[in-house]
Amino acid sequence: MPSITNYAIVVRRHNGEVETRQPTSLAFSYIASSITITLGMLSTPMAQQALTAFALELDSIFRPPGHLDRDRAEEVVMVFTKELYARFPVVVIDEQLAEGGALGCIQRTNPGSKFNIRDHYIHVNAAVSG
Repeated sequence: MPSITNYAIVVRRHNGEVETRQPTSLAFSYIASSITITLGMLSTPMAQQALTAFALELDSIFRPPGHLDRDRAEEVVMVFTKELYARFPVVVIDEQLAEGGALGCIQRTNPGSKFNIRDHYIHVNAAVSG
């Protein structure tokens, strides 16, 4: 089970200011509970199979044929899932999304660099998330 101390949850205000949510806050509790439930679902055999199929499909689109076989895809999915457990991406409760009507989005801050899960931000519309 992941530790909630590995979660980073912030609020981005309309004016761009960012405030960290503490583990004792209600917003942190709701988001942390959702993350924990989601990670539990991602760890099931059915979800692991679906993620493996997705990895193979993406690989067939973006890489030369035969780049990723099923065994390697399963290994990549397992490593990715463990990484999510160890250090989940930063969650941003975003007041600026409320104006655009989007439910959320994902932002990667260093797209050209080696994969680092904390270079990814999951933005959740503040109007939807409470």
